[in-house]
Amino acid sequence: MIQSINDPVAKYIKDGGYSSEHNGKVTWEHHSRQTSEWEGELWGKKYDFIGKEAFGRGERKPRELQEPGSFYEYNDVRINRFALSLLRLWEKPLPEVLEDEIMDPIDASETWRWVPYRNSIVEINGKQMPSVSGGTRWGGGLWISARDEARFGYLFLRNGRWKDKQLISEQWVKEATTSRGTVGPDYGYLWWLNTEGKA
Repeated sequence: MIQSINDPVAKYIKDGGYSSEHNGKVTWEHHSRQTSEWEGELWGKKYDFIGKEAFGRGERKPRELQEPGSFYEYNDVRINRFALSLLRLWEKPLPEVLEDEIMDPIDASETWRWVPYRNSIVEINGKQMPSVSGGTRWGGGLWISARDEARFGYLFLRNGRWKDKQLISEQWVKEATTSRGTVGPDYGYLWWLNTEGKA
């Protein structure tokens, strides 16, 4: 569906979220590595949310917006924008994609849930669909048992292969678990690597 992870998201998604000059530079790679610096508001939250009320003990200090790809920051609003873009690309709720492509093939339980926010519903092809969140900061996110999470981790340890089926390409697993230079050096594709041994 995506020709290159280095393509601008705006090449595929035409909902206005990437129409500005700044956001037009954001690539799928930037979103995957949390270096997008996407600017905007989504589900009632602004990209630059700061302060203890919005961010708890991880209070963010005000800063200047950087060029996409040049600055790493874990940011729920940007992850949620990425999820919305993937929903628009698949034209299918991401929990269904995850279930069909990964969770059912690895024999996960039926207890996991990928929960949207109460207000993160969009219309696609005339149907109301939930746009799920990346983190659980404001009530959404992936709720999963240790057993199911372990099976998911085991899939990566086996380079994307489960039994006799390659569910994720070996190359993708390698990219997802490889850091890139000085921008977010301890981070892969939405994946904390702990290469610095801080955790």
